[in-house]
Amino acid sequence: MSTVLYPYPGAENASAYELLNRCTDPDQKIEACMRAIAPWEGRTVLDIGAGSGFHTVRFAATARHVWALEPDQRLVQQMEQRLARQPAGNIAVLQAGAEAIPLPDASVDWVHARFAYFFGTEACLPGLAEVRRVLRAGGDFFV
Repeated sequence: MSTVLYPYPGAENASAYELLNRCTDPDQKIEACMRAIAPWEGRTVLDIGAGSGFHTVRFAATARHVWALEPDQRLVQQMEQRLARQPAGNIAVLQAGAEAIPLPDASVDWVHARFAYFFGTEACLPGLAEVRRVLRAGGDFFV
């Protein structure tokens, strides 16, 4: 898929996207809160709208496996560059949108969507249905 789905500035400017991610939670308080509620350590994680892999590599440090889902080829390329610099054997990149997650039913324990484009309107419903489909019973979903 090489279609540009939305005019996301981070897809065109990797350094701006990196800065956005660093500025959003500089003290990692969001991550600490998520970890306190439902840790991802040892679990299978799905990072929806993974972008350049900023959060993906953080999850991979302690997760069993991380699926990094990103529809925009420009961001997938940024993620592949990051993974070349910061290799992690437990990350698999999936170029796809949240409305059609290419994973089996009940295959992930923990789902994260930080800047995913599809939340906030009725357009999010197919993506939310897919999260419900791939998330194991008792799993956790953070938006």
